[in-house]
Amino acid sequence: MAEPTITAADISLGGGVLCLDFVNSVEDRLAQVQADMLNSYADLLTWGEHAGLISKATRRRLLRRAAQRPGQAHAVFAQAIELREALYRILMARLQNEPTQAADLATLNNALARARAHERIEPRGGTFGWTWQANDQDLDQVIWPIARSAAHLLMSDQLSRVGICSNQTCGWLFIDSSRNHSRRWCDMRDCGNRAKARRYYRRKRSALY
Repeated sequence: MAEPTITAADISLGGGVLCLDFVNSVEDRLAQVQADMLNSYADLLTWGEHAGLISKATRRRLLRRAAQRPGQAHAVFAQAIELREALYRILMARLQNEPTQAADLATLNNALARARAHERIEPRGGTFGWTWQANDQDLDQVIWPIARSAAHLLMSDQLSRVGICSNQTCGWLFIDSSRNHSRRWCDMRDCGNRAKARRYYRRKRSALY
């Protein structure tokens, strides 16, 4: 793994759904050398705050709890990364028309089972909605909504709109909400602009020779 050029607090959230934003926390996924932007439990919490899953105050409380239970925090971080990689393989298998590995689905189902134990229904302005029952003992609470997001994606019409960035080394995934499924880049300002620059360079070079 290479050193990431950005931190967990700066990761682009352009995947379109939470679980895709999570799997996109590795730079240059398809390159020979990747850069993982999540390298510790603290990074996971930073990303969780960045993605709107927890507040700054909750992040600080969980960090204090993690300092008291470093082994548990490390185990939770390992679970998060295992889930992230399983999700990526599940989605890539679908994009490549390959069978889904049973072990990857088991990883997702295990995470989903842990998450569902903390789901609750609460009243919201005359209707009802889902909420999470969590406290500072629950070091894995950032993982719960990711697992639920993944389950919703896999069983929704949006699954057919999951695309992959056209940058050969990027590998980031996104929901293609364009009318004719024409989106090519994870971010036009990043991979899209780099592709434009490469095309310009090739045209200029061919004109010289």
